[in-house]
Amino acid sequence: MILGHARNTASDLATRRRVGEIVFRKDRSSRIALLLVGGIVYITTQVWGDLSVIHNVSLFPYLLLGLALVIALGFEFVNGFHDTANAVATVIYTNSLAPHTAVVYSGS
Repeated sequence: MILGHARNTASDLATRRRVGEIVFRKDRSSRIALLLVGGIVYITTQVWGDLSVIHNVSLFPYLLLGLALVIALGFEFVNGFHDTANAVATVIYTNSLAPHTAVVYSGS
């Protein structure tokens, strides 16, 4: 018995697919996809409508935004190296892992 159905007909089995022990109906997946697409379209139209009244002809604010993003991403990139080095040093110092294993794990 799968999800309350005593017997499965060929049409029921054709409209379902099994993933592990969970049975999903194809129509439910399409409804979820339709809701997601509808939500994205709604958000896009609302944001576009809100921003359409702004008429900024200067590129300077966008250049500053791009520069700020590059600086922030560069900081996160370098900070990731420092965090990885600290984590590897701690694991090696406490003898939790061998040095070579700790370095391999830090790269993944």
